[in-house]
Amino acid sequence: MMTDNPGGNVTTIVIQLEPGWVYVKVAEPKPPPERIEFFLKRTIEDWFSDHPGFAIDRAEQVFRGDELLGMHVWYREKGNAPSAETRTRKSSRRTKTFAFEIHEKLAKPWTREYIEAVVDDALKILPTFEQRNDTHIIVNRRQVGVIIDPTASRGAVVPLEYVLEIVHGPTRERLDHWLAEPDSSFYIMHMFGSWFSRQNPQLPAEIAQLIDRYGSGPRTLRDAIADMTPRQIDAAPIAGKWSTRQVICHLADFETIMANRMKHVIAEDQPSFPGGFHEQFARRLAYDARDIDEEIRLIEVVRSQTARILRTLPPEAFARTGIHSIDGPMTLKDLLERITNHIPHHAAFIQEKRRAME
Repeated sequence: MMTDNPGGNVTTIVIQLEPGWVYVKVAEPKPPPERIEFFLKRTIEDWFSDHPGFAIDRAEQVFRGDELLGMHVWYREKGNAPSAETRTRKSSRRTKTFAFEIHEKLAKPWTREYIEAVVDDALKILPTFEQRNDTHIIVNRRQVGVIIDPTASRGAVVPLEYVLEIVHGPTRERLDHWLAEPDSSFYIMHMFGSWFSRQNPQLPAEIAQLIDRYGSGPRTLRDAIADMTPRQIDAAPIAGKWSTRQVICHLADFETIMANRMKHVIAEDQPSFPGGFHEQFARRLAYDARDIDEEIRLIEVVRSQTARILRTLPPEAFARTGIHSIDGPMTLKDLLERITNHIPHHAAFIQEKRRAME
């Protein structure tokens, strides 16, 4: 976690090497040597405050010459819960950590030293994106993925296959191209929202992947309009069809509508909702005057919030129904599929407009 101190930003990390054993270190750029032990000990205190069921057995400092590199900490289970005083004291601290989990599939083929080096390399990239709250996904040439989730203050080192499960559309195409011919040490992606909040072991893979596709929709839209000029955004090169600006306003309006429909289906028994008013919206809601970036940011926020809700639901919730005034009964899954496909559907029309202007 990034923390303010007189020497600048400091990132401390905890790597779970095995059950009962963690390695704690300070990543580059490091504070002055005389401050390293302070940050290591504070990180260890915070980690054990976050894991009140564990107690330290022993700790061992790791040196290279006179330089303190990190600390190995071995621990055991205990039954004591944290006191209110401990929780209050912890909340007042400014130093937290990225606690990294190492996937079991990587524990055997790679040494601990290699995993530590991979995490170190990934964290060197982090300051470039420290203003972003989304999840950073870094893939190296050996197809090891490092997940850095600032929202959860957690990280993970996972096989490439786990990254590929959540990457779709143009982002997946670009990753596949890089994997075929890597032209850099890393490939960096960003996932809207938290990697760890998306994990609900109860959800069937089909539903989990659908939610992931829903969450990645705004990136598909941004890719579709990349490098378009304001004149191109407002052009209507195909007779009888909307401009790109009008398409994006339509998408933004129906994001809020569909999110509310899904919420009503989750919270109420067979709610009803009207349909068939997109033309009235286009005529009366200033589609020619609205800001493109504002519209897309609205879509991003709505999808992030709604996806967070959807990932908490039990599988049976996706069979709950509402009554559409035109289409009749629709399940929560039906609504999610419809809005998930909405952006790709219109992104194809945007590409059609772009080709017409060439």
